[in-house]
Amino acid sequence: KINFSDVDLSDKDLSFSIFTDMDLSNKDLSGTNFSGSFISGTILTGADLSHASLPYAYLSGKDISGTILTGADLSHANLSDVDLSGKDLSNANLSGVDLSGKDLTFTNFSNGNLSGINLENTILVNTSFNQIQFDESLKKSHLNGMVGGGFSHTNMSGFDFSGISLTGVYFNNAELEGADFSHSTLISVQFVGSNLNDVKFDGADFRDG
Repeated sequence: KINFSDVDLSDKDLSFSIFTDMDLSNKDLSGTNFSGSFISGTILTGADLSHASLPYAYLSGKDISGTILTGADLSHANLSDVDLSGKDLSNANLSGVDLSGKDLTFTNFSNGNLSGINLENTILVNTSFNQIQFDESLKKSHLNGMVGGGFSHTNMSGFDFSGISLTGVYFNNAELEGADFSHSTLISVQFVGSNLNDVKFDGADFRDG
């Protein structure tokens, strides 16, 4: 494999390039533009990809342990078979990404772009969705069974939470006007500082954990 260990690739325009079987592990690639590039086989473990551009990147099966992805543009990227549990994806653009079936335990999506994202059948344990503006792609079935984590300062006004179960989830300072929690099971759920105007709680089951 080609090794770029002594080459500064940060903030470079490497769009529409071909990287085949290259070793970019532990490299500073912050701010680098990989738009339209082919990076199959490239090693990215431990690399700093903060604020890098990787739209439509094919990252299937990549080992990204230790890889920094805060603020990265991963819109429409293929992340199948990529372990995102525990990753800090704050301020990242994940619009149009299919995350269905993933374990997102302790994953931080705060202040990111999640428009058009697929969260079907994901494991949401201590997952952070703070300061997110969700669109219609988020369904209540995606959140059913969520444990810990939450939605501080997130706008979820009018969202339908009815009939689902949430445990230890926080909505502190969230915008929840008109949301529907009717017949939901809310175990140790927090609403500190939230806007609860016109929120429906009829038939909801409030419990302490």
